[in-house]
Amino acid sequence: MNVSDSDLSMLELMLDGELPEEAAETLRASMEHDKDLAAAWEALQGERAARLAIWHDDQPSQQRANMVASRVLRKIQHDRTWIRWGLVARLGGAVAACMVLGFGVGWYGRGARPVVPTQTAQGIQGQSASADYRVELTDDKGRPVAVQPFQSLDQAVQFANDVNQWKTAQRHNGGTTVVPVLDQY
Repeated sequence: MNVSDSDLSMLELMLDGELPEEAAETLRASMEHDKDLAAAWEALQGERAARLAIWHDDQPSQQRANMVASRVLRKIQHDRTWIRWGLVARLGGAVAACMVLGFGVGWYGRGARPVVPTQTAQGIQGQSASADYRVELTDDKGRPVAVQPFQSLDQAVQFANDVNQWKTAQRHNGGTTVVPVLDQY
């Protein structure tokens, strides 16, 4: 095929529809007499048709494009749903952690109530009615286990302070039992 580069360029311009009509007529007339030029024109048309066929086959249909778009939207919605559940789970975890911490502090602090003297209006059974103040001793759960009557507030406060000091020492010593020895028998 003996076709010059300028003739090939003119053929491509004519194939694209960019060649002025006068030049296109002149080129068509030349193709009637020049077999190489006519063969180049047909080859260019065949190549163009093959490229267009491949291009159109590669393009998705509207149905395929809609299907891909709906998959993308479903995936986005799915991710948003998991993000929401993740936030709810984190909030629930924080609430649960606060509850565990609260129960732990409450469990650790059980029985740490100080002993406080209270004034009584009537005497305790077996005691004289003249005892005006009493100190109630409680176990670790806050249940009363004993009541000690006193004649004056100072004696009751002193006893309550001594018991509180003893309880504090018990907690710091790991709960070992210390029995105070009384001078009186």
